[in-house]
Amino acid sequence: MKLTTLASCSLGLLVATTTSLAQGETKKAQEPTTPKEAAVKTEPGTQLNFNVSGLTKDNITKVKESLTTITSQTYVCEPCHVEQAMAGKCPACQADLASKKRPVFQTVTPSAEDSSVKVTLDPATMVRLSELERALAANSVKIDPAKFPISGKAHLVFKGATADQVPAIEKALKDAKLFDEVSVMHDAKMNEVHAVVRAGAMAPTRAKLATALETGGVKTPVSDIIWGPMPKTTG
Repeated sequence: MKLTTLASCSLGLLVATTTSLAQGETKKAQEPTTPKEAAVKTEPGTQLNFNVSGLTKDNITKVKESLTTITSQTYVCEPCHVEQAMAGKCPACQADLASKKRPVFQTVTPSAEDSSVKVTLDPATMVRLSELERALAANSVKIDPAKFPISGKAHLVFKGATADQVPAIEKALKDAKLFDEVSVMHDAKMNEVHAVVRAGAMAPTRAKLATALETGGVKTPVSDIIWGPMPKTTG
């Protein structure tokens, strides 16, 4: 009789403990992520690897310095470890974000042996292809536009394009199947169209992009390419 009672008590304790643990895990899984935790999560930095002309052993150090000194305006809350591309309030503590300049590249690796440059972008910053070209041109180095890959998530800028060109641009990009994701919008304030694209494992080159747009009947060429977070456009 005593053994039966002891076994029943042990079984009841085991069931109660298991139920309590399961409820604890469920509650933990359902707990919402705090603003502070959400704010510090960012995508990995995009890597750009491209060929250039004019890169030599004599200017490679200066080329690296020029690229390293490209900075971007960001806004930070140091106590909460929050950083973003736009001014505003900290999503964690609601304090005003402070402006800060920081390098746009986490790593810069030029190679004179194979005439290439490899950079890793800081995901919290924004950089334009035109800025990259100017920094290289300061040391007589040029990008080969035909071979330049449009890697990661990028904003294709069509300067001067109007709202009625959005459907044609979007159709040309989607029909060409160069990117895994395509979203096109008009920025009335800047008088330009932005195509937000994301490349897959095989990033298309600027030459392939130009051909796709021409084939699709798009008259306005891509004037610049931007990587990194941007303020919301207005349309």
